[in-house]
Amino acid sequence: MNAELEPELVLDGRETAPYQIRDQLRTIVQEGSLHPGEELPTVRAVAVGLGVPPGIVQEAYDDLASEGLLDPIERASPRVLAHAIADHSEERHSALTALCQEFMSRMQACGFTTLHVLRMLRSLTEREERHE
Repeated sequence: MNAELEPELVLDGRETAPYQIRDQLRTIVQEGSLHPGEELPTVRAVAVGLGVPPGIVQEAYDDLASEGLLDPIERASPRVLAHAIADHSEERHSALTALCQEFMSRMQACGFTTLHVLRMLRSLTEREERHE
């Protein structure tokens, strides 16, 4: 891949920059816009393009490597791993959907609203991100 991502990464301020970069790149990979073995732009190129410190981009790349989407080998430009797309197949999506539906049913049975659950999940996610 060239030094630019298509579609372009955009930071909107709703979440932390590393989270937004990670989430957008994960979506790009899972949708098949980036193919196995294809290089992502360098940390520096993404940082300059977004106007953020390189450490923020590196954090997002490291998280994607730990998720098994990017090659964790140290190199200028990380590559998409061959199993990155296969690991997020329709079957896995269906399994996740079923688990989430079961979770929501249990929470509602305990008297919690969807809003309560979403607020708690956001709080726990933010807390976990601060400790990583």
